[in-house]
Amino acid sequence: MSLKCGQLLAIIFSGGVLGAITLSLSSVTIPEIELVPDRLTGYPTWHGVYQGFDRQKNDSMITFASAFMLVVGMIGLKLVLNPPTKTSFITRFYTVSDDPDDNNKESISGVPTTGFNRSLVIYTFATFVTAIAALLFDIGKLWSVIAVSHNTLELTTLLLIGSGGRIKNVSYFVWMFIYIISVGGICVFNDFPIDALFFKIQGLSMDYALVIEFVRVYITTKKHLQDAGNETLPLNSEEIHDNNTRKLLPTTFNHPRHIIFLILASSAHAIGNLLSTIYASSAKTTLIFEICYAIAFPLYILFVYVDTQTTSIIPQKRIYLPYTPTWKVIVISINSLALALLTVRLSFDATTK
Repeated sequence: MSLKCGQLLAIIFSGGVLGAITLSLSSVTIPEIELVPDRLTGYPTWHGVYQGFDRQKNDSMITFASAFMLVVGMIGLKLVLNPPTKTSFITRFYTVSDDPDDNNKESISGVPTTGFNRSLVIYTFATFVTAIAALLFDIGKLWSVIAVSHNTLELTTLLLIGSGGRIKNVSYFVWMFIYIISVGGICVFNDFPIDALFFKIQGLSMDYALVIEFVRVYITTKKHLQDAGNETLPLNSEEIHDNNTRKLLPTTFNHPRHIIFLILASSAHAIGNLLSTIYASSAKTTLIFEICYAIAFPLYILFVYVDTQTTSIIPQKRIYLPYTPTWKVIVISINSLALALLTVRLSFDATTK
């Protein structure tokens, strides 16, 4: 009973914080912005003139980040199209359950990370297309119907973590269809600033949720590997010997440190989005956000590389996914939305100064 009370209190507290931030937004006067037309169609974008804006610098940075994403995406594609077959190279997801009587076969045998790695590669390509669209159309209504693919892959990643690393039924495709139609419809049928604010808030929510979930995955995996202790015997000298002829990276990696790449990648993207939102009129923060793309997605593919091409000092590479009951999903969702709204709230304060 006390646990249920604690769950209820967590939901109520998170809801209270969200309500307070929402109320603070209701008192904000949205400043008048003279929207800049995009260069290809002349349609209004979602921003005014940036302070210190240099189109050549902006185009160069987007091109640089896009080229990076394309190259690492091709590398990632090669990796996931040829997944490892040796047991020592295969990483498996294990969902941590609070139910001692859980006889789920997947929680016992594990789920290979193949599908998760593929989603990261598709995520990279979707973001590459989104960046090219920004280069052509600029950030606006027309761009949003393409950029929703980027957010869809973020949502897919969150769902994979929550479902044990595997899409288990066709309801996933139904929900993705509903999400895409909903976001696209709201952005298309609403005028500025509602369309821009909605897209920004839902995008920030995804970014923050990814950071939270990757941190939870790392902590859970680290804890369970430490608790296993003597149950995970070290590899013998022949298995641990590194015969790597490639000098770039070793074939033996200190598992599960490669999960840190996911945390760093999602954090870089979230920080870039946060800065470009709070200081929305600054050309410098826009460039920083674009640089973050060139940092985040190579890190995602680096995770895929280490996950598929290296062994571990323990017999089997495992990633433990945290148990996430409905009440935790609600709390994480509310907190992610609250952080997104707070970011937007801070952007109004920065704009009026």
